[in-house]
Amino acid sequence: MYIIKKDITHLHMYLAGYSDRLHESDHTFYSKFDDFGDFVNKYYNTDSDGASWADVITRHEGNEEQAFEKFYELFDVFINS
Repeated sequence: MYIIKKDITHLHMYLAGYSDRLHESDHTFYSKFDDFGDFVNKYYNTDSDGASWADVITRHEGNEEQAFEKFYELFDVFINS
């Protein structure tokens, strides 16, 4: 995976495109990752107000690069829960 710079917006766009393609090719496809946004909202004890998981993390971490790093921490906890 190549992301042009270390920020969560680019990571989110990459993962959203990948996920959309999987859903396009198999309408029955379900991934645990589909629940990641709910996990992020619970982690930060917030309502996303329609914002993406990337926006929620950025809002709480302060900037794109810190949010990028936090994504991997949260994703590890999410996958192992």
